[in-house]
Amino acid sequence: MKELFIELRVQEIPSDTLNIMEQTFCEGVATALKNANLPFGKITQGSTPRRLWVSVADVATEQANAVETVIGPPTSIAYNDDGTLSVAGEKFLQKNGIDESSIIKTTARGREVVSCEKHTVGMKTVDILPEIFHNAMGSIKSKRSMRWGTHTTEFIRPLEGVVCVFGGESVPNIHLKKDGIPVGNTTLGHRFTSHDQATVNGVDDYLQKMDEGGVVPSYHQRRTMIAHSLETLNIANAPKSFLPTTHKVEIDDDLLHETANLVEYPYPVVGMFHEKFLQLPKGVLTTTMKVHQRFFNTVTTADNAISNYFVGISNNPFHPNIQEGYERVINARLHDALFFYEADMQTTMDEMTEKLQGIVFMHGLGSVAQKVDRIVALASLLPPTLGVDVDTHRAAQLCKSDLTSAMVYEFPELQGYMGEHYASKGGESPNTALAIREHYLPRFGDDLLPTSHEGAMVAIADKIDSICGAFIAGTPPTGNADPLGIRRHSVGVLRILQSMNYTVSLHRLITESIATYRTVSNVEPLPETHKKYMGTDEQIANTVLKFFETRLQAMNADTVPPNFIQATFQLNRNINDDTNLALALHKIYSEQNDEQQIFTTIADTFKRINNILKKSGHTVPRHTVPRHTVPRHTVENHYDAKLFTQDEEAQLATALERLMPLAQESIRTGNHAEGVDAVLSIAPVVEAFFDKVMVNHDDATVRENRLALLQQLRKLFTTVGNWEVL
Repeated sequence: MKELFIELRVQEIPSDTLNIMEQTFCEGVATALKNANLPFGKITQGSTPRRLWVSVADVATEQANAVETVIGPPTSIAYNDDGTLSVAGEKFLQKNGIDESSIIKTTARGREVVSCEKHTVGMKTVDILPEIFHNAMGSIKSKRSMRWGTHTTEFIRPLEGVVCVFGGESVPNIHLKKDGIPVGNTTLGHRFTSHDQATVNGVDDYLQKMDEGGVVPSYHQRRTMIAHSLETLNIANAPKSFLPTTHKVEIDDDLLHETANLVEYPYPVVGMFHEKFLQLPKGVLTTTMKVHQRFFNTVTTADNAISNYFVGISNNPFHPNIQEGYERVINARLHDALFFYEADMQTTMDEMTEKLQGIVFMHGLGSVAQKVDRIVALASLLPPTLGVDVDTHRAAQLCKSDLTSAMVYEFPELQGYMGEHYASKGGESPNTALAIREHYLPRFGDDLLPTSHEGAMVAIADKIDSICGAFIAGTPPTGNADPLGIRRHSVGVLRILQSMNYTVSLHRLITESIATYRTVSNVEPLPETHKKYMGTDEQIANTVLKFFETRLQAMNADTVPPNFIQATFQLNRNINDDTNLALALHKIYSEQNDEQQIFTTIADTFKRINNILKKSGHTVPRHTVPRHTVPRHTVENHYDAKLFTQDEEAQLATALERLMPLAQESIRTGNHAEGVDAVLSIAPVVEAFFDKVMVNHDDATVRENRLALLQQLRKLFTTVGNWEVL
């Protein structure tokens, strides 16, 4: 058993992909060893912006000998009638390099065949390590891979050197040598603080050499060092290179992650910008420092107000020139920001709104100003129980206004934030201003959600408008491609509806949104011959609704199978009830073994009822149409009890009259398990009915009465879901 150590030394790897590449490289090495049938022990890994490394302990020094049974043709084909080998039999011998005495007759695929044992002698590990290295390198995929110079090797950044040692010895014949990339057992330390080559024998030796060479080769260690340094920069009567005790650093977790992947050894540098820039909104200051310069901002310990100190993380030991350079750049950035801010403050929000006419929303779908008009129209429907007040209406009108501001043009990350600020300064109500910022939420999967009803309603209207627009324009998400963020918008809508527990029909919102493209923005439908044509408005609405259903299935994939979500989607008052009903159905199905047969009975009966009704000419509602667009929770008995000729008919009618209101009321009030139990409890009565009663009676009056009874039974079943998919 020996240790395998590999280091790839490269030019700076982008910080957002470094951790992914580290993990991918580690997994690639492990997979390559497994595929080569080489046992191994513990794997250690690490990375810096300029290197990826993996250490594998206890790797076998050679492959185990293998015996493989090779199956040949059936004996009836391998041998002639006289018992001699046929042409097929001779070819089997030649292919496997054996003589006739080595043939073994065995049974395979249900008949006698010829076979043989193929013995493979295990190779020495050092001889197959070049192939293992090649496979491990090939596992590191990146959309930003490149070739450099005349090299044929592709990688995310140019490779500068490779260390590959096995048992302390350099591995020969690594294929990168042909590209002139040095491969051996030597590496380099920190670019600026260490210039001597270091010989590496294994991971322990490597970690020691890195420490001596001024490199911290572990992401987690660098992150911990940065966090600790940011908390210990304070000293009393601090000089400029330190932070006074009256200030503290606001540690941003995302920035902490990024800076740990930007340096090989972190050196904190304290700097200051001019106090006049403190008149800028805090968000402008923090965004300029974090996004554009990767600086941590500071606040005063007394009142938590932002201060003009900042902390940068350098890859070099402290030097006044570094500090002065940081300060020069941040002051220039903030000077521009102040200029833009003062220019924007001379303009009203309504004047900014007028300029939206000149910004295209989406090709073929008009301007952002037209989008705003559609948002205003759609927000008035959200949700019907709350209605829309003046603040919501005003927030919808102004939600995109800051897109024309000089500040957002220069700092796009501030959209929404600057809208809130300018609205507050312009005399708009606090609710309106907050909604302008919150309507962009959530920006990504687990982002914060709007906290106000005004923000939530405008956010839903904005996102649904974008989603429907993408389908109208024939540019929905395909595969991994989703440049317009439509999947993200749909998840955002569902999360907001769940968070606010709104009673709302998605189908109605989608239909109304598509209608606003025609009525408000005068968007003409694509002709049927157009390659992007996706159907009529009704077809597009159903496609978008199905898209939302698929997103809800993905959101709940860990707790409930997709078909249960499909069965209850848009059945209830809100998304939460849909999901909770699906959970209740699945829980009862999976945990109560004696109920599983009842589920099957109900599902089969539901299918049987649909078939009977279709054959008799009765309309069977399609489940692609939201059920709650039709008034629910009322039962009209279209059957006449006086026409019953068998006890089983009366028993089924009695059960329906008792269970229908119980199931509907249970579902309506959120007692989903009770509602499901009520529906399932009718199974014995249903079985008795179909055992004894002939629905298609010769007497037309009796037949129609029994069909009406089945219609009511079907209504009971659909109270808890679409059994066609269950």
